[in-house]
Amino acid sequence: MNDAMVLRRSGMRLGAMVLAALMAVCVSLCMVLPAQAFATSYTLGSAKTITLKSGEDQNYTFSVPSTGADVNISLSMLTGENEADLYNQYNLTVYAYLNNSSGSNVWYGTVSKPGAKASASKLFLPQGTYTLRLSSDNVFVVNQWVYHNEKLSFKVSKVTQKLTRTKSKGKFTVGSTPNMPAGTSKSVTCFKYSGSYSYASKNVKISKNTKPKVASAQLSLNSGGAGTLVITPKKLGKTVVSIKLAGGNTIKYTVYVNKKTIYVAKGTSTKVGAPVAVGKVKYKSSKSSVARVTAASTGKFTAKKQGKAKVYAKKSGVTYTYVVVVTDYNKLAKIARKEILDGVPDPSKVRFIKAYQGMCNKSAVGGSFPCIWVDYTYSNESGGSSRDKVLYAYTDTFNVVAYHGVPDSNVTSKKKAIRI
Repeated sequence: MNDAMVLRRSGMRLGAMVLAALMAVCVSLCMVLPAQAFATSYTLGSAKTITLKSGEDQNYTFSVPSTGADVNISLSMLTGENEADLYNQYNLTVYAYLNNSSGSNVWYGTVSKPGAKASASKLFLPQGTYTLRLSSDNVFVVNQWVYHNEKLSFKVSKVTQKLTRTKSKGKFTVGSTPNMPAGTSKSVTCFKYSGSYSYASKNVKISKNTKPKVASAQLSLNSGGAGTLVITPKKLGKTVVSIKLAGGNTIKYTVYVNKKTIYVAKGTSTKVGAPVAVGKVKYKSSKSSVARVTAASTGKFTAKKQGKAKVYAKKSGVTYTYVVVVTDYNKLAKIARKEILDGVPDPSKVRFIKAYQGMCNKSAVGGSFPCIWVDYTYSNESGGSSRDKVLYAYTDTFNVVAYHGVPDSNVTSKKKAIRI
């Protein structure tokens, strides 16, 4: 073998070695470098400033209590390095992931240049452990890895939930039966709340109702940040409803349930009853010819004639108004007779069997009230005979209401026959 051949083969071996070395370098340069991991605990509400290297993950773990929490999240890139080649400039992007204990993502954000921000407002987090992961990517420029150091600031803070009264004294008065039909309720927007609906719906509660037999209470929330208290009166009295948000901020509403409409028959004497929690009061009538107050200190009055009047109970600037509806049985009987005769095809064929006056009880009117009950037959349009039993009474607006097909058992007291 001559020297030329030896040199040629040596050169080939050397070239192969150099090529293999270059390929190894190329492979190493083209590989994605593994991320560096960093983990620590985090206290909600604390502001952190960190430096994040390219390819690095930093994990910050915190816990949310059993009540859950609304949180605000803020992430800012303060400073960041970049690298340029002949054509491009590259900035490192930081990815933020907020994951729960099962690994599910509940929030995501990115920042990619100094001054860039990512945030979340009033994000509701149920009870559990959460991890905020800040992850930096790698940039490959002109056959070399560029390692950037990004300076970041972040904060995860709880939103303070507050209840604000919409009524300064926290009081309102609702009527009870018999002045409103069964099941009637009164609603009042009693407070405003900050924070998210999700948190409020899980944590704003009625903590106490001192006398649920006086009035039941339900709480209704809406996404606009208002809380509505729904009161359903049951009987005269006073109850205090307390509304509490987890963590404090309790407000109380004093509910006075007062009778507002009193139904009496002409010639009777009765008391309007003392308003709840008012103490000694003085009473007066708006129309003494209908209802004359005979004892200004007790509220006793006499029903003088048919009509409607108001009796006022006043104490220390607080005035309660009672509506008194007085029924004259004879006048109501005449109205009942006219309505019956006007409502049949042939008035001459009407036969009145019996009629009663007395105090009735009907849920549609609500409570006890004077009424006329009539049992009669009439000739219907086909020429046959029909029968009806009707109860007549005045409403609180002094209109006559009729209930058809009811037995005389609805006349519960002071029942007496009357001529129609």
